[in-house]
Amino acid sequence: MTGIQTLVSTAYDLFLSLMVIHEPDRYGVRPAWAAGIRARVPEEERAFLDRVVPFFLPLRWIHTLPAPASASTVLSTLAELPPEERLNALACVQEGELCALLRRVAQRGAWSSEDYSEFAALTGEEKLTTHQREQLLDLWSTSAESGRLLLNALRAYYDSFFGEEEKRIGPVLEQAAAEACRLAQELPLPALLEQLSDGLLVGDLPPLRRVVLIPAFWNTPFVVHDYPAPDELFFIYGARPLGVSLVPGAPVPDDLIRGLKALADPTRLRILRYLQQEPQTTAELARRLRLRAPTVVHHLHILRLARLVHLTLETEGRRLYGLRAGALDTLNAALHEFLEQP
Repeated sequence: MTGIQTLVSTAYDLFLSLMVIHEPDRYGVRPAWAAGIRARVPEEERAFLDRVVPFFLPLRWIHTLPAPASASTVLSTLAELPPEERLNALACVQEGELCALLRRVAQRGAWSSEDYSEFAALTGEEKLTTHQREQLLDLWSTSAESGRLLLNALRAYYDSFFGEEEKRIGPVLEQAAAEACRLAQELPLPALLEQLSDGLLVGDLPPLRRVVLIPAFWNTPFVVHDYPAPDELFFIYGARPLGVSLVPGAPVPDDLIRGLKALADPTRLRILRYLQQEPQTTAELARRLRLRAPTVVHHLHILRLARLVHLTLETEGRRLYGLRAGALDTLNAALHEFLEQP
C-alpha cells in the first residue's frame, strides 16, 4: 500500500523562483519585472547567480534538510559546509566516477581536455552544450571561491527579495497541503496527481511505497518530480490558486492574461479544436498543422501554461495532449468575474 504524505517547504520555492526570474518567458512572467528582481541583488552575486541558476535545482539535497525546510534552513545548512563542498551538495553529486573527477579538478584548480572528455561522457553528450560543460568545470576548478560566492549570492537574493516573498507564499502552501491531504482520502493516486498538477496524467506508475506531495508557488502549473528511490516519489506541483498572481498586486490575474493570450492565436485555436476531437501527440499535431515539431511544442507549452490542456506521460515515453475538461468554462468565468468587479 502506498503511503501518501505532504510536505510544506519554502526551500523548493527559493530555487524555483530563481529559475523563473532567470527564464521568465518560459513561465509567462514579464521579463522587465523579472529583471527588476534580479537587479536588487548586488552585481557580483547577481553575476554568479546568472552563471549557476541554469544548472542547479538541488531536489535531493532539499529532501534531506531538517525541518522546517525553509529558505533560512538552506542558508544555515550551506553555511555549515566547507565552501569547497557546497557545489557538490547542491549538484547532488554522489560518490562515483563523476564525483572523483570533479574533486580532481577542484584539487588541481584547473581542468584539461581529458577532463572535459571524461566529463562529457559521464554527464551525457546530448544533455549539455560545450559552453555549459566548460562553465561547470570552471566552477569546480575554483570550488572554494565558487562555494563562497554561492552562499553570498543566495543570502543576497534572500535579503533583497525572497525573505518577504516567503512570508507571502507560506500560508498558500499550508492551505494547499491541507487540500492535498483531503483529496488523497478521496481520489486514487493517478487522479490525485492529475488534479494537483492541473492536468498532468502519468501513465503506469511503478509500485510506490511512499509518495510525498510538495506544493510550490512559483512553478505553477508545472510539475517537478523526483524518485530518490525506485519506490519513492517526490511530487512538487504548482499550487498557486486561480486568481492569485505571481506578481504581487497585479491589477489583472495572471491566469486570465495567460488564458486570453493563449487563445489569441489562430494556430493555438486550431490545436484546441483538434484536441477536443481526440488526444494527440506533438508529431500528429505537426502533421495536421503542417508545422515543424518545435513550433508545435512552443504552442503546446503556452496552452499548458494557461492550464487549457492536459498532458499524458505514457510508459513508452510518448507525450499525449488533450483539451482539459471545463478549462474554457473556467477561463470564461474568470473573465466575467474580472469584468464585473467595481
